[in-house]
Amino acid sequence: MTKQVGKKFVWLIQNFSSLQSEKFIYSDPVLIGGYKWRLCAYPKGNQVADHFSLFLQVVDYKSLPSVWRRFVKYRLTIVPQPGKTLVQRKSHRWFDKMGFNWGYGLMIPLTKLQNKDEGFLVNGELTIVAEVDVLEVVGTVDASGKSIESSSPMKKRKLNNAEASSVNWIQVLPSQN
Repeated sequence: MTKQVGKKFVWLIQNFSSLQSEKFIYSDPVLIGGYKWRLCAYPKGNQVADHFSLFLQVVDYKSLPSVWRRFVKYRLTIVPQPGKTLVQRKSHRWFDKMGFNWGYGLMIPLTKLQNKDEGFLVNGELTIVAEVDVLEVVGTVDASGKSIESSSPMKKRKLNNAEASSVNWIQVLPSQN
């Protein structure tokens, strides 16, 4: 079940313990910044068997034109019972046809996630909150599906007191945990 409010959406994964046989699962898609996004979770980890993995993904990325790019600030949070410590990761990334899926292979150790004292699983349900803020748009798709390139050139911007061109930003900006 997915519920959206503005740039934030909540994914309630029911019967989490029974999903251990699933390789990955998706949230319902949500529309933010003019495009559809979803979460992709690996209940047993993605290439790391002892961690829960969580990623933000562009829906229908295979049909995107090559000029389509979005610079996105996002935050992924695993919400525990009240009074317990949440697990939260955030970053800024360029999403495009080749980089359509960003997140965390080591979001939380499975032992911590499944530990009753940590309070993440409530009646077998896991609650995840995603916040997605589209900061820059390059290229759009018109109603016919035709690609339209951005009419203004990319500019240099300041972020975290470091100036970098938008093209190289993804290569120099460290993940913010």
